[in-house]
This record gives sequence, C-alpha cells and structure tokens, in this order.
Amino acid sequence: SQLLTQHRAPRSAMKELRRFSLRFTSSAREQGFLDSRAEQLQVFALRAHYIFVLFGSIALAILIADGTAGKLSEAGADQKQVENAQALYIQGIVTVGAALLVDIVVIIALRVTRNYPATCRFLEVGLVIELCVSQFLIPIGDRYYAAKSLGIDAYEFHSLLAGESLTFTDSRTLLTWTVFLVAGHLLLPIRWVVMIPLEVATIPAYMWCYVMGSPEQDNVMKNIFILVFLNVVLAFGKRRMEHSERMLFLQAVEERVQRYQTEFQLSQLQARSPPASTPSHNETMTKRSAASCATSVALSKVIFSMECDVDRHLDAIAQLGMQEAWLIE
Repeated sequence: SQLLTQHRAPRSAMKELRRFSLRFTSSAREQGFLDSRAEQLQVFALRAHYIFVLFGSIALAILIADGTAGKLSEAGADQKQVENAQALYIQGIVTVGAALLVDIVVIIALRVTRNYPATCRFLEVGLVIELCVSQFLIPIGDRYYAAKSLGIDAYEFHSLLAGESLTFTDSRTLLTWTVFLVAGHLLLPIRWVVMIPLEVATIPAYMWCYVMGSPEQDNVMKNIFILVFLNVVLAFGKRRMEHSERMLFLQAVEERVQRYQTEFQLSQLQARSPPASTPSHNETMTKRSAASCATSVALSKVIFSMECDVDRHLDAIAQLGMQEAWLIE
C-alpha cells in the first residue's frame, strides 16, 4: 500500500502542472516556486559574470599587446594589409571592451540589488537576452569570421601573416556555442520555457556565418542538423530537471500544509479538553521512594536467604551494603 501511495502521488500532482510549460495552475504556487529560485539564480549570474570579466580582461590584454599592424608595416607589407590589420585590431578592442563593460555593469546591478527582492522573471529574461546576443557575437571572436565581417579575405590575410597557406573550420565557433548552451541549461536555474529563445537563436547565428561565407560550405546543413539535435536534447533534459524540481517543491508545500493543519487540530483538541491534574512533586518523590524501598527490601531478602559458602555470602552482603550506602559502626 505504501508503494501504491508513492506511485499515485506524482499522478495526482501532475494535475497541478500545465502539460507543456510545467507552470503551476495556481498563480500563488508558481510565484512561490520562482521566489525560491531567485536568490540562487542571482548567485549563479554573479559568478558567471565574474568568470566572463576574468577571461574578457585576459583577451583584452592580449589584443592590446598585439602588434600585427606594426609588424606588417616593418616587414614592408602592402598598405592594404596594414589597414586590414588595423581594422581587425580596432574591431577586436571594441568588441571585447564592450562585452567587458556590459559584464561589469551587470555585476554592479546585481550587487546593488542583492539585498532587495529581485523578481526571478526579470533575472531570467535578462540573462536569456544576454545569452542570445552573445550567440551572434561569438563568431566575431573567431579570426576567420572577424576578417569576413569587415570584408577582408581571411585566407589571404592570415596566410600572409602565418607565412603559409591556412585552412579554417567552424569547429571553434560550434564548440563555443555548445559550451554556452550546455552551461546555460545545466548551471542556470532558469525555466525551460524561457530558454527556448536561446535555443532558437543559435540557428540564425550560424546562418549568419553561412551568409558571410562559412569555410565549411558543404557541411553547413549537417552542422545545423547537429545544432538542432543538441538544442532538442538540452530542452528535454532541462524540462525533465524542472519537472523534478517542481514535484519536490509541491511535496514540500503539501507536507508543510499538512503539518500546519495537524498542529491546528491538536491545538483545538487541547483547548476543548479539560486540563488533566498533574501529580505534585512530593507525590512523585514519594512514589519513587516507595518503589525503590520495595526493590531494596526484595533484594535484601534474596541475599540474606542465600544458601552458599560463607565467602560468597559475605561478598553479596558487602555489595548490597555499598549499593544502599549502609552506615556500620
């Protein structure tokens, strides 16, 4: 019967959830579920932006220390190549600097509002928008698409810098998208429905790469299919995790309600029943003393009526005397 009860509980609880979005049918319970995740989401968002600022600062320092344009000018390269290097340098500084500035502003905003009740919906929407924008900025971080976005022939420019013919792929861009998608779904406590725009944004971001001129023109459709499959798997996994969290939250609420109801009913019964007379301290001590005396008398009777040798008899009497604290003169 206990197993049947445990098996039926989730089915009855499923009536509390909407079939697709998993929202609670009760708006009060839905708000309570969101409030329980707001602080955790705020902490995760702060930690993620601290990591972004760290890596962004390292990338910005590397870009500032880069002297590609100067090296090309000293090597007597074509003026167009020098201008392209300067354009890529400025583009990298502006892109990384803007992303770093946005991260710092978000950290300040999260720190300022940390002691105030921030709504989980606001945090969810803001983080998803930031992640969606980052999907379109990730290709610019790749040297191939950075050159393509400025109309520069990436093969010619980077091959001239390397001194040999280079081959480019979309592996770095695709892997970066994968890292952002997996981290967003597994680490951030955001509802799976709110994450749908992030999953959809990856496809047009890669189509933008295709329009600029992907180095894998023959594999674009295969890569899109893999991205779609990855997003579907992550969405179902996120939905399943959220379903388990909502079931645990509903179970905790039901247990708390039952406990309050039980305590209220118990208080009502205590208020209706007359107060029972409790024995006084003297009566209690008298009863304990009488019981102790009866036990001691019975034990003494047994010991003094023992039929054994003298040594064992005297040892038993001595132990009884020590136990009862006899005073022998």
